[in-house]
Amino acid sequence: MQSEIIGDLTRPDDFFLLVSLFSVGLVTLLALSISIPDYVGAKRVYASLSRSTAMDFRHISPMTWQMVALTAGIAALYFATVPFRETGLYALATDPIGLTEARERSLKLVSSPTLRYISSWQFNTLSPFLLVAAYIGVRVVKDQRLRWALLAVGAWAGFNMILIGSRAGFALVPLTLVLAHAVATRGRPGRAAVALGVAVAAVLPTLVTLLREGRELSTSILLQYLDLIGLGRVFLTPVRTGVHYFQYVEIGGLIGPGAIRPLTWLIDVPYVNVAREVGLRYIGTGVESVLANANFLFAYYAAFGMGAVLLSIVGVYLLDAFTLFLAEAPTAVVPLLVLLLLKSAALSETVLTTALLTGGFLLIPVLAFWARSTGPTNPIDPSALPSDPLASRSPVDP
Repeated sequence: MQSEIIGDLTRPDDFFLLVSLFSVGLVTLLALSISIPDYVGAKRVYASLSRSTAMDFRHISPMTWQMVALTAGIAALYFATVPFRETGLYALATDPIGLTEARERSLKLVSSPTLRYISSWQFNTLSPFLLVAAYIGVRVVKDQRLRWALLAVGAWAGFNMILIGSRAGFALVPLTLVLAHAVATRGRPGRAAVALGVAVAAVLPTLVTLLREGRELSTSILLQYLDLIGLGRVFLTPVRTGVHYFQYVEIGGLIGPGAIRPLTWLIDVPYVNVAREVGLRYIGTGVESVLANANFLFAYYAAFGMGAVLLSIVGVYLLDAFTLFLAEAPTAVVPLLVLLLLKSAALSETVLTTALLTGGFLLIPVLAFWARSTGPTNPIDPSALPSDPLASRSPVDP
């Protein structure tokens, strides 16, 4: 397996050195951080989860309905530019083989950069938050009419998450619910619930792949593709893409600051879209806008060489500080923590600056203060927290 992945590299030792230095350095830094003030934020978040307010829908209800109105407005703007018949979801239902082309057309129809960013946030941030909020409500409210309304809210959020027709969207919906259940039960969701959620998250994108390729649906083919996507897409593809970035550097040399779009704005150098260049050279799907998105470590290696190790470690540690914002909104800690977990997982195929803006990391503090302004905050005194937040594990009171 190792020779299959890195066999084309002329300097494979550099590849393993980069990964090893980053892994050891990050683990060491995070271990040391337990003794510094940032850890207080993590303890406050854990303490918030143990309070009944964490699963009290009354405190997050105003924000939920406000977010329904906000997402409806964003959807109206989107559909004013991209008719529903031009979306990937419609193509998946009517012409699955043309799904890739339909997604490309729908992206090109959005000419406004502002609308592209807002639509991206609708998919990867606002809708998952709304889905978790609806889950909390359905789990705890007694009024049947309100429960049906919240089920409709959850369906609306799920619809927005799969609208572009990507496999990631179909995996994101069940994964969001699994994480919401796990967080709400403080890490004790039950094996059956986790197994069911993970199975659905694996099967749905696999079915999308089969439909897109026009393959016959059968148990044997489904299992074959599950193995291909599960082992390949999740574990091997990120590493193979990183190897392609190394190959690109071996042939053309380091790119420098031009590989990082925000830096090109600051120092006025031409931008080189490394993900597109690598995709066109090594993946070759036939789609001009193909992107070979890689882990930020490999993307920064293409720009700065081994200096990517220090840059990546510092960047990840700064993102870890977003935990502090969760502590500012204890009544919305469940959806905020789920968002943080989802966005941390997405770092496997994106750079840190993209994660902050397009990926929606910067919306976490916005949502935290929004939640704080719409309900009681119930601030927690860090000095009153136990030295070990895992010492007391009482279940969440619904």
